[in-house]
Amino acid sequence: MERKQLPDRPSAGWFQQCLGAVVARLRAETDATIGLLSLPVLGQQLDGAAAHASEAYSRMIAEVAATNEVAYLPLHERQIEELRQADPPPISYREVTPAAVVGVLVQHAVLRRSLDTISRRRGLVLTTDHIHQNSCGATLIAEVIDAGLLPQSA
Repeated sequence: MERKQLPDRPSAGWFQQCLGAVVARLRAETDATIGLLSLPVLGQQLDGAAAHASEAYSRMIAEVAATNEVAYLPLHERQIEELRQADPPPISYREVTPAAVVGVLVQHAVLRRSLDTISRRRGLVLTTDHIHQNSCGATLIAEVIDAGLLPQSA
């Protein structure tokens, strides 16, 4: 908290409050079309703690969107659907470490493996390392944004 100079201890309530403040400021200071994207699924173990946490925070995002009358873009729900259809091994979420990121970068830049190949070798459907999206995960993000925002801004 000291290093980041945070006024409060991070919590779910503070997250929701800060997100609401960002939306309010955007509405007051811009004429932008605003959409709130739910979180990507954390891990592939859908009954695991990480997936439940990303679901809970996504519900908070949906509440903020409804309260502020802005678009809610259901990425989390779409990724859950994709994982259920793919029926991958239930790989538990692991925190991404600098070493893991370097590992992906080395495989990609030095060994010339695509991000999708790295994902497949790890048994991951949507990500390279449980956080960073591969082409399937990124395509889902684009589709959800297109479906949710383009009709509103037309």
